[in-house]
Amino acid sequence: MIQKTTLAVLLFALFASVFAAGAFSVSGAAPESAALPADAHADVTLNGGEQRFTFSPAANSVYSVYFFPDGEGAAVDARLYQGGALIATGGGSLRLFEASLSAGETYELALGGTGSGRLEVMRATLGRCFEKPIELAGDELAYEKLLVRPGDAHWYAFTAGTGGPATIHAEPEGAQELVLSGLLMDAEGRVLEDVGGGAGGFVIDCELAAGARYYVRVSALDDTTGAYRLTVEQDTARAARPEAVTLSAQELALDIGGAAALIASVSPADAHPTVTFSSSDSAVATVSQTGEVYAVGAGEAVITARAWGGASASCVVRVAGVPLSGIGFSQSALTLRVGESVGTSLEFYPENASDRRVVYSVGSADIISVSPEGVVTGLAEGTARLVAVAVDGGHTDILEVTVEPAAAKLRALIVGQQMYEEGVNSVRVGSINTAQSVSFLLQNQSVDGESYETTVLLDSGRAETLAAIRTAFAEAKEGDISLFYITCHGYYAHGMSFFELYDGSVIAARDLERELRKVPGTVVVVADCCGSGGLIGRASTLEEFNRGIVRVFTGRVGAPALTGSKYKVIASASLDQDSYRISFDENITESDMATVLARALCDGAGWSLSGSRRAALRADTDYDRQITFGEIGAYLSRRVPWYLNVAGELAGASTAYVQNVQVYPAGDPLVLFGRQGQ
Repeated sequence: MIQKTTLAVLLFALFASVFAAGAFSVSGAAPESAALPADAHADVTLNGGEQRFTFSPAANSVYSVYFFPDGEGAAVDARLYQGGALIATGGGSLRLFEASLSAGETYELALGGTGSGRLEVMRATLGRCFEKPIELAGDELAYEKLLVRPGDAHWYAFTAGTGGPATIHAEPEGAQELVLSGLLMDAEGRVLEDVGGGAGGFVIDCELAAGARYYVRVSALDDTTGAYRLTVEQDTARAARPEAVTLSAQELALDIGGAAALIASVSPADAHPTVTFSSSDSAVATVSQTGEVYAVGAGEAVITARAWGGASASCVVRVAGVPLSGIGFSQSALTLRVGESVGTSLEFYPENASDRRVVYSVGSADIISVSPEGVVTGLAEGTARLVAVAVDGGHTDILEVTVEPAAAKLRALIVGQQMYEEGVNSVRVGSINTAQSVSFLLQNQSVDGESYETTVLLDSGRAETLAAIRTAFAEAKEGDISLFYITCHGYYAHGMSFFELYDGSVIAARDLERELRKVPGTVVVVADCCGSGGLIGRASTLEEFNRGIVRVFTGRVGAPALTGSKYKVIASASLDQDSYRISFDENITESDMATVLARALCDGAGWSLSGSRRAALRADTDYDRQITFGEIGAYLSRRVPWYLNVAGELAGASTAYVQNVQVYPAGDPLVLFGRQGQ
C-alpha cells in the first residue's frame, strides 16, 4: 500500500488503571521489616508481639527456617509471605518449617510468640543445614571446603569420643582475604560459643562431654569467600590447662620468598597440646598451623602461637625488601579526549621489587590531571608530560600525553504528527511507527563511543515544538551534533517550505532556522514531508516536469533557509514533490506503515524497521564501521527510488512514483552513524 505523506507524529498517551485483586485487614499497624544479612540470621527476642524480616534466597532450593532458643520455654509462631500471599507456616523451636523458594525473590518472615534465640534461614541440603550437617569422624576430625558466594554457611557435626579440653579452629587456605566466623552448638541447638574473625580464622576453646554430639557452623564475614580448613583437636592423655607457650625463635629475618619453621611447646607437660598460629600481617608473612612461616612481602609481622585457654607467645618476622632498580611506563605515548580518564601502567625492575610506591606529577596542569593511582584526565586540548617518580631510589620515567577535543555529544529531537484534527488534514497512519523507529535507530549508534540522546515529541503544536527544540538542545556546545527530525504534512508556498502540525498550526522554514541558529555546534535537519526540498532550494528536474510525474508547482522559488555552514540537511523530496509512506500490508496497520525515507534511513544506518533490531550498516561504503553524512545521503538517493519502484510494481501503478531525496551539502564527511567497538 502506498500513500503520499506529510510527516505527522501522533501524540500518544496511555492511561491505565491498576487494581489489586483481593484484600486483607489487620488490627493495628504492621511492624516494619528488617532485612536479614547475607547469611540470613538474626538474634531475636519475642515478648508476645510480632517481628518481621525480609530476605532473598541465593539459589532455587528447599529452605528450612530455624529458631535456636537461648533457654527453656521458647514458643514461636512463624509465617512466610511472598508478595503479600501466605506460603508457609510453622511453630515451636528448632526447625519451624520448610518451603521451596526461588532465587532473587523477596520473602517476608513474620515471627510471633515469646522467648529469645537465634533465627536462621538455611538451605535444606547436605552441609548447609543444621539437620543435614557434614559428619566429622575418624582419627582426624578435619575438613576442607570452599565458601563460594557471600552469605554461604556450612554446618558440621561430630561426637566427642572422650571428655575434656578441645580446640576447634578454622583458617583460610593460602594467602587470601577470607575472614571466618564460627559457632558451636550442642544437640539441642543451644549456642555454646560464637566467635568471629580475628586475623582471618577463628579459634574456639571448649570443654567437651564424652559421647555428646556437637555442631559447628562456619561462615565468612565482610562478604569474603574462599577455601578454608576446619579442625577439631583433643588429646585424652593430656588435659591440663596450658600455663605457658614457648616458641623456638622470638625473631626471624627472611628474604621475600623465604621460609622458616617455628616450633611451639606448651607447659606443663600434661597440658592440652594444641597450638594455633596466626599472623598480624599476611601481606608480609603467612603461617600454617604446623608453624611454617612464609615471607610474602617486605615489612614486619608478628606470628602468634596461642594455646588452649589463652596462653601465647610471639615471634617478630622481618622480611627484607628487594631494591628497585628502575621503572618504565608500559605505553610509549597516551592519547585521550577532553573529559576522558585513562589509567596508566608502570613496569618495575626487577619484577619482584618490594617498594612499588610511585608519585605522579604533570608538567601542564591546565591540560591534564593525574590521580595518586596514575589515572590521567584530559582537561584541555594540547600536549603534556606525565612524570612518575619511584619512592625507592627516585627512579623516573616520562609519558607524553596528547589531549584531543572531546567526543561530540549527540542529541536528537524527533517530531511526528499523526492524529490531525478534523478539518485540518488527513490522519497520517504510520507516523508513530516512523518516529519510534528513527528514535531506536539513533539510540543504537556509537560514534566515538557516543550514542544519541533522543527525545520524541508526538502531535505537538507550533509553540510546543519550538519549545522542545530549545529544551532538547539546551546543553549543546561547539563540536556537538544536534539532529532535528520531523515527519508531518508539509508544502511549499510563498518561496519557502512549511510544516503543518496536527492542530493546523504551521512552522515556516525561516521560523525553524531562527530557532536552530541558536543551537551551538552542527545542526542536522531531516525533513520527511512534502515540499521539504525548499529548505535548501531544491526543485525537480525539467525532464520530470515534462514527463508529468510531479505535481504542478507555481510561484517563485525563494532563498533557501538552511544552507548556512552550520547546517546539514536531508529533505525527503524536492520542493515540488510529494513525500510518500508505504506499507506492504493491504490492511494499512500502524506497525506496517512508515515513510519511505525512514525505511531507507534505517536500512542504511543499521536498523531493521520491520524487525526492530540491529542490522547491517548498508550505507558504509568504505567498510570502516562509520557512516558519514555524504554516505547516508548517497544511499538515500538510491534507496528511496528503489522502494517506490517496488511499491509501484506491487500496486500495478500506471505511472511511476517519484520522490527525489535532496541533500546539502553533498558528500560532507561529518560522521553521523557508526558501531565502533560493538
